[in-house]
Amino acid sequence: MEIFKRDTPLNISPAYLTPGFAFGGSCLPKDLRTVTYRARAAGVSTPVLDAVLPSNSAHVETALRRLQAVAPGAKRVSLLGVAFKSGTDDLRESPNLELAERLIGKGYDVRIHDEHVNLARLVGTNRLHVETVLPHIAQLLSEHLSDVLRHGDAVVVAQGNPAYARLCDTVQDRPILDLTGVARPSAPAPNYFGFAW
Repeated sequence: MEIFKRDTPLNISPAYLTPGFAFGGSCLPKDLRTVTYRARAAGVSTPVLDAVLPSNSAHVETALRRLQAVAPGAKRVSLLGVAFKSGTDDLRESPNLELAERLIGKGYDVRIHDEHVNLARLVGTNRLHVETVLPHIAQLLSEHLSDVLRHGDAVVVAQGNPAYARLCDTVQDRPILDLTGVARPSAPAPNYFGFAW
């Protein structure tokens, strides 16, 4: 993949060929649904595009199973990053939020850190989404990374935020499941587990 990503005339961004966790946001999932809907309406078969959203959802379920495998006794989870990508407070169709919901549904006690998600500052559609669909998320969020890290029996890095890059230096006594590769240690760490990258 590194060789393919060097082809900048055909591949305008290396991000397109970089494996990773599930995608989300307010645009791509909606646009994909629109394209596949219009294709069906026009009688055009789009099997690859039709498989993208189910595959994306399967990534979330697979991450949950991976966490259960690497931290079998964990009851409390520190989730780092809840918006669909670093640098935004957009929670719409966030796979990280979906993962949080599934963890809660499985009985985990979850605490969340995301430096860009401040419920007091949310506006517009994003605020309405939180107030109507996710009102319980406010109780799980903390602006203090250290508090969230102290809470968990296991840590899940769900967002490529550079603030989580040196996590293995500070957390050595419990499993870290990294869904983005941002926390990859410079030397092997027995408590570090990468996923989907």
